Amino acid sequence: MYLLVDASGSRLHDDDDFRRLDLRLTDEVGVDRLPDTLEALHPGSEIDGDHVWFPVDALRRLGRPQDPQWVEQFGAMIAYAARSGWTRDEERTVRLHVVP
Repeated sequence: MYLLVDASGSRLHDDDDFRRLDLRLTDEVGVDRLPDTLEALHPGSEIDGDHVWFPVDALRRLGRPQDPQWVEQFGAMIAYAARSGWTRDEERTVRLHVVP
């Protein structure tokens, strides 16, 4: 799955693909405007080089939180990320690769 960020908000795409987790930008946001855009849309996000530490709860809300099967698969993805060292703060944030 990937999180698409533009000036008006953020949306999850391919949210049934639990094998990847990226953050993609539209031309209107771009890497130079990403810090301000993320702070406005998702407080608690933090840029770290070519990655972003992103709140897991925010990702869950952008997905299909009413679908028990989706929630289970999402949880398994976050657990895998934790085992790989891609979460922090007791799995409250997950590392997303920024794809400009």
